[in-house]
Amino acid sequence: MSEIWYRCRKYSDDKIEAVKVIKSSEKTIVVREKALLGERFSDVRSNINSEWAHHFRTWKEAHDYLLTKAEHKVDELRVSLERAKGSLGNIRGMKEPTSHEP
Repeated sequence: MSEIWYRCRKYSDDKIEAVKVIKSSEKTIVVREKALLGERFSDVRSNINSEWAHHFRTWKEAHDYLLTKAEHKVDELRVSLERAKGSLGNIRGMKEPTSHEP
């Protein structure tokens, strides 16, 4: 028996890929993958959640994962922007010293 799951890769474009899962357990799945060259397929065992990808039973779960990931990235960039603005303000507020002695 096979079913369609959805995969989000961690280090690539933010997209959701449908994958054919032919076997699953609590922590692993076996995915039928098409070979890069040719028309052959191979069965590849993967962790459901690994350092390279996350697999979800529904498209909505995969979408929620990407949404949370994007929101977290925006929050990190917002904090980084605020730090950069503070630094910019400090630099703009610098005054030339009246004495140039070290």
